[in-house]
This record gives sequence, structure tokens and C-alpha cells, in this order.
Amino acid sequence: MTAAELMGNEKGDLFQSPMIHDLQSLKCGVHTSMAHRRTSVQRIQRGDPIHMCLCGIAKFKQFKPGMDRQYVVGEPSDELHKAYEITLAAQQAAINAIRPGVPAEDIALATHEVYRQVGASSASRAGRGIDYSVNELPQLKVGDKTPLRPGMVLAVDGGVSRPGEFGSWTCDTFLVTETGTECLTEFSQAL
Repeated sequence: MTAAELMGNEKGDLFQSPMIHDLQSLKCGVHTSMAHRRTSVQRIQRGDPIHMCLCGIAKFKQFKPGMDRQYVVGEPSDELHKAYEITLAAQQAAINAIRPGVPAEDIALATHEVYRQVGASSASRAGRGIDYSVNELPQLKVGDKTPLRPGMVLAVDGGVSRPGEFGSWTCDTFLVTETGTECLTEFSQAL
């Protein structure tokens, strides 16, 4: 199947794509609820959320930092604005939990508590380790008991997904220090 046929076909495996790896992911509208689905053709409408994931293409000294940003065409709806505030709060809870000796799963549990308090579904993970590929260990998810150490580099996520409606995402790269974290992707998170 050619790339053009995949882009125009809304049936079948939405994650099957010759273009999903090592390219910027840009999704809008209802497709932001599945941030890494295959490429499709969609007209951007006023009010649409736009999710830009640079995780696969941004490189720094051969490392692949994590960085996602959320935008909106025009003014965000109240629902999108509220979801984005939850997204940022979950990411901040993860950041606050990072320090040497803490098991990786504790970072995910910190985000789960934010999602639980507002009645949102928890993401499968709160981030991942960064090295020469996009998905390195540790995984910031329940079950990964790897203790964090100074010098580790982590992609730390926050996200709310409302399938069929929209998704809200953010991701930044942090260095684990002796006392907590240092942000390595200090770019605006303004919606």
C-alpha cells in the first residue's frame, strides 16, 4: 500500500504507517486523542487543538529529547483549556516527584493521583528514559522499579485523551540532578 493510500484510508490499522517513526507528529482536532496514529488528511478548523510531537526528530548530540507542545487555532474551548490545565498539573506532579533514589513507577503514580482527583483517565506512563533512541529505560510507569539516579535524562509527559473529541499533551526533557531536576527543553507551554 502506498503512503498516499494510507493517508486517505480511515479504515484498517490507524497505527500502520511508513511515516510514523523519526518524523514530526502533527495531529489536529479529534485526531489529537491518538497522538501517534498514522498520518491522515484533515482540514484544520477554527478552535481545533493541534498537538506537535518532536520526540522522534529533535536531536541533541545524537540524543533524542522528548518535547511535545499543544496549540489551538483561535481560542481554546473551555473544555480544552480545562484539559490542558490537567495536562500541565500532571506533568508538574511528575516533575515534583523526581529525585535520586525514587523508583520510576512513583513518577507515574504522582500523575495518576492528579488524574484521579479530577476524574480523568490515567495515561499508561508519565514518560521514559532518553538515550540514543526514543524509548529507553526506565519507563515512568507502574511496575518499573528502577531507582532514578543523577545523570539520567527523562522525557516527562502529561496528557488527557478524550477519544473522538480531542487530546491534550505536553512533554519536556529533564536531567535528574542530586536534588531534583533541571529542565533541558525550556520552551513556552502557552496554549
